[in-house]
Amino acid sequence: MLIAGYPILIALYAIAGGRRFRALLPAAAMAATALLVWAPLSHLFDSWVRSHDVHHLRSHMLGFMVRGSNPVTLGEYLLRYELLDESSAPEEKEKVMLSVLATESARQPLLTLGVLPVAKAAKLFSIGHAAAALVSSQEAGYPYVAGVLRAATDVYAPLFLFLCGLAILYGPVYPRFGGRLVLLCWFIISAALAVVFAAETSAVYSHGFQPVLTVLAAAGTAAFRHPRRRHFTGILRATAPGLAAATAVLIIVWIAAASGISFFARHAGKLLFRDMSGIEANVNRSPVPAEPLNRWTKSWEQRIVVPANTPLPAKLHLRWPGGAPAPSVRMSVWIEDAKVGCDCQVVVPNTGRAVRLSESQLARMPRGDWPSAGTDGVDIEILSRAAPAAALPKPLVLNFGYAY
Repeated sequence: MLIAGYPILIALYAIAGGRRFRALLPAAAMAATALLVWAPLSHLFDSWVRSHDVHHLRSHMLGFMVRGSNPVTLGEYLLRYELLDESSAPEEKEKVMLSVLATESARQPLLTLGVLPVAKAAKLFSIGHAAAALVSSQEAGYPYVAGVLRAATDVYAPLFLFLCGLAILYGPVYPRFGGRLVLLCWFIISAALAVVFAAETSAVYSHGFQPVLTVLAAAGTAAFRHPRRRHFTGILRATAPGLAAATAVLIIVWIAAASGISFFARHAGKLLFRDMSGIEANVNRSPVPAEPLNRWTKSWEQRIVVPANTPLPAKLHLRWPGGAPAPSVRMSVWIEDAKVGCDCQVVVPNTGRAVRLSESQLARMPRGDWPSAGTDGVDIEILSRAAPAAALPKPLVLNFGYAY
């Protein structure tokens, strides 16, 4: 937040100082040049991708945004969001991806619009991240080396970011020095916002602007040219109130924007997924409990466990408390383990015909249209692959969700 608030503060200082405004011109010129170069090239590249995307497996930028918005891993990669993107029909991809974003914002607004961006930013700025070396050391059986790498990360990151903070504190007091830092901060903010709001996040992805942070941290060492405590406290008194005010303004704008997004998401109507938090299930008329895959996603994805020794064919009935919408429910049904070994098939009605999908196909998270069974739910058929039909040799964990 200090880095984000700094350009605002330095601009105010420059305007108030008259001639000091010239210190901002190089940064403004560089930002304008970057925008003029990036915008047409981005449009041309996106057009080329769309023209050559024959199979329409992914929704590209929107898919990245959705995977980065998931509350399960707090913005890191999540396989089932990618599978949902791939399994959705080309004509519904955009709607399904937008529904994920709208449903998250409407039903988990504090987490999605408040905690998640902060968590993603924290991961992004975890400087000193050494995931590859850390994991390889652990897998090779060198826990001491792995511990040293973890300790180095934990110590390096605060020191590094402390130096960046010093540079920002000194900037407004020294106009020539501070004006040059604006360009660095703009670069960092642009790269960070692109990842936090439009992509998955991890400390690994901060490599794009870590060199710029290094320059900013190097500028922070200027504080040690004046080791006297009086000098540092004077700088702190001169700049801290302004930085605090700029940061407060950014937080207020953030809260207002998040509130607006949440309001529109709650009134998105048919764009929201059907609420599954109160769903009831039975297998061959025997009740089975429905469980959430994750506490934060319980309203749009659930799982049930079909017990072992269940006679096949079996009928899984899902009932919504408010009744299922007519004439059908479109949703995803999948299993997480393609080698579960249940020797069964699940019937997935799609494009006007019923398709029997094996375990490996179910792991790809297929979507289907189930006709309403009466007025209260839908029936999912589970068939045996053996002849004659047999019972389930082991429990079958079946996930379902993202329903309209």
